[in-house]
Amino acid sequence: MPQFDISTFASQIFWLAVCIISLYIFMKRISLPRISRILEHRKEKINGDIHKSEELRISASNLERDYEKIIEQAKVNSNETVVTALNKSAINTAKRRKEINDTMVTRTKVAEDRIGRKKNQSHDEIKEIAETVANTLVYKLTRLDVPKSYLSKSLDATLEKKKAS
Repeated sequence: MPQFDISTFASQIFWLAVCIISLYIFMKRISLPRISRILEHRKEKINGDIHKSEELRISASNLERDYEKIIEQAKVNSNETVVTALNKSAINTAKRRKEINDTMVTRTKVAEDRIGRKKNQSHDEIKEIAETVANTLVYKLTRLDVPKSYLSKSLDATLEKKKAS
């Protein structure tokens, strides 16, 4: 094997040193600075992304808080609207109920008055018919003409007894 020949050791060590030094210089001046820049750029990008994500998280948190405030305000507004509508409805219902009640009271009074008049009128007609019938019966039975005032008093007394019982 030619590598183990002692006469070529010096030239092999020389070329080994030249290769190692060349490789060292190449790595130090070209490759490592590029790798350092890439790593630095990557680190800056990661830090920028972290910073940007933190800003977005804060922004999202603020938006969520604003959204919750808006929702809460909407709930309050809707509750106020519902309460206002219910109050208006209750007031309108109470007014309408009072109007209807007043109308019914008025109609009831009118009807009671009409019924009272009809009752008095029918009472007077019945009394008149009873007087006529009583006068006719007394006349047919006794051939006596009884005065109308006497018959009226007698009928009134009989009707009073009927009302009392």
